Amino acid sequence: MEKIRKNTMLSYIMKHKQDSRLTLLIGIAFLLTGAEYITWWLYKLVPTFSGSAPDLLSEGIGYLFQVLGILLFAMATRTNQRWIAGQYFFPLLLFFDLIFCMASFLSTSPALILLFGFSMNLLHGVIAGHYLTCLSLYGTRQNTGKVFGFAYAFGSIGTFLLSSVIEGSLGSIYIFVIYGFLTIAAIAIHESIRFSTYAPDEPRPLPAVSFTGRQILLAGILVVLLSFVKNIGFYFPTEDIITGSVNPILTRCFYGVGLILAGILNDKSRRYGSVCCICALVFPFLALTLGNFPLAGSITWILGYLFFGFFSVYRVVVFSDIAKSQPSALYLAGFGLLFGRLGDSTSSMLGILLSPHTTLLIAISTVLFVTTVLVFFVFYNDTYVPAVPPKKNQEDLFSDFLERYQISHREAEVLRIVLEGLSNSEISAKLFISENTVKFHMRNILKKTGCTKRSEVISLYQSYQEN
Repeated sequence: MEKIRKNTMLSYIMKHKQDSRLTLLIGIAFLLTGAEYITWWLYKLVPTFSGSAPDLLSEGIGYLFQVLGILLFAMATRTNQRWIAGQYFFPLLLFFDLIFCMASFLSTSPALILLFGFSMNLLHGVIAGHYLTCLSLYGTRQNTGKVFGFAYAFGSIGTFLLSSVIEGSLGSIYIFVIYGFLTIAAIAIHESIRFSTYAPDEPRPLPAVSFTGRQILLAGILVVLLSFVKNIGFYFPTEDIITGSVNPILTRCFYGVGLILAGILNDKSRRYGSVCCICALVFPFLALTLGNFPLAGSITWILGYLFFGFFSVYRVVVFSDIAKSQPSALYLAGFGLLFGRLGDSTSSMLGILLSPHTTLLIAISTVLFVTTVLVFFVFYNDTYVPAVPPKKNQEDLFSDFLERYQISHREAEVLRIVLEGLSNSEISAKLFISENTVKFHMRNILKKTGCTKRSEVISLYQSYQEN
């Protein structure tokens, strides 16, 4: 039994070798960039700046630089898709990312910490845009959710493991040795993908699903609103870390759980994934009502990361499907994360500014929640509900009936008048033919339709209309 299980697992891996490589690439890249982000945020911003400044700088402005990075990569991809398969592009990205992270870590000047940190965030956006484009270009649609979900779960849990080796290891200079190894690993996997696939400008098999401009616009608005509503209620405040009520690295592991569940659900059915995502919007209200409840900090961080997994996967899957729908849309692959980060950034800043005004915050969250639900149902109906074909008119139905029962042109003239309820003599006078000819055609009609009398023919046609 064990041997059979291993053979099945090996067979699955071989069958989905490219998806497995993409999972490793995205997982290692996210582990690297996520850990670097924590090094900058937790071990440079928090000790250097006070109050809510670290939150505004990291989740507010830092995320906006990531948005800019994704946008720059998208513009480059739209101009020339060879950016994706370039031999030196991805290695250089990771190299300069590592340099900027180290420069920010070694800086003592607040201005330099921000300069190098924002530059690092910009490159994090470019890196994310790159691997999400690879996911859309080289990955299979039926595994998109699982590839992304398992990859990001790997990165989240990997961050926890890195920090667990030695307490505060992500804030140690020696962590850059591990970052160096992760950089080399990501480059090696990227090269294996690059050499085992066709060029980006070769024709790709297109999926059955297609997207209109209206659907793409609705998808963008929906992702922004989902991220906005989710974050305005809870933005992972640094204050919880400073007071020691929360372990941010440990609670981040629950992000991995949410990601895996969301990945499996989205691949099982895009509709399931979208419905779970909209249901997860209950979290902001839950976070706002927990208030001073015992262990509220830990609970909200855990639930926040758990629900955030559903948002993260869904927004990437939607825009990956859009990017796969036609070659000219490939540059949109990273827009799910782009719109998500835009919503995360603006909502975090608004949440921080309005945090003393709980009533106002709940009122704004409620209005945005209702707006999000309305946009969601419009997008859901446009995208996931099969379109009902327009009902055929009477002439089309009559033509289909004639074709189905092989009724000739002259017989059709007789049948049309029979359906009006006229007698043989009336049909004869109307068509200028003898009654015997009418009877001859009527016998043929009855024979072809399998009826014994004209009333049965009329009933047969009426039932055909209804079906």
